[in-house]
Amino acid sequence: MRASLAATVEVRGDATVVHVAGSLGVSTAPVLRTTVLECLATEPAHIVLDVAELRAHDDVALTVLPPSPSTPRPGPAAR
Repeated sequence: MRASLAATVEVRGDATVVHVAGSLGVSTAPVLRTTVLECLATEPAHIVLDVAELRAHDDVALTVLPPSPSTPRPGPAAR
């Protein structure tokens, strides 16, 4: 069975939310990276990654995300 990953984008006010579902591994990491880089290109005030449905199967795949210029803050559910 081949791993799959889906990344969908939703704009909520001045925030861009990337909903990620599926398995993050070496073969699926480009899907997430491309989606995040496309969102960054639009220069939103905030980018939120919703990873509630994400399973990371390879620690190396987590390096797919570009470094953040600021400290991430917990979302509303974590407060």
